[in-house]
Amino acid sequence: MSSPSPSSAVATVGNTTESDKTKKENSPMGLWMKKRKDLLENTYKDIEGAIPIRGVSRDDDEEDEDSDDEEEVDSCKYTQDQVDNIRQIMVTKKRGKIIEAMQKLILRDQFGDEMMMFSTSYSYQVVGAFENDFKKYYRNRKST
Repeated sequence: MSSPSPSSAVATVGNTTESDKTKKENSPMGLWMKKRKDLLENTYKDIEGAIPIRGVSRDDDEEDEDSDDEEEVDSCKYTQDQVDNIRQIMVTKKRGKIIEAMQKLILRDQFGDEMMMFSTSYSYQVVGAFENDFKKYYRNRKST
């Protein structure tokens, strides 16, 4: 019995083959992720993370929005146009502190909760926060 040649063998790790891994890395999404990682690690070292603004669009016709059976989508199938539409806000330490302060101001007692409840009175509280706290902030900022 002859053994397979090394060039024709494909390594399998779990359910992922070596060729699947290469395919994923060379896909538009794989190249985008590699470029993002390189930028964050080597160029913009003060960035701690990112907030997704727009992800990859998907066909909503395939399943209902209320579906709990979210299947993991193969990122190799994303086109370059879909990947080009991804938008993120990069978060530095300073921006992260500002975002946290805004969350505390707006969410108040619900800050850090996994499940938040919003009612009509909540919207009045948000408007009140903007009217009171931000007017004070801008008045103080203009005077300096």
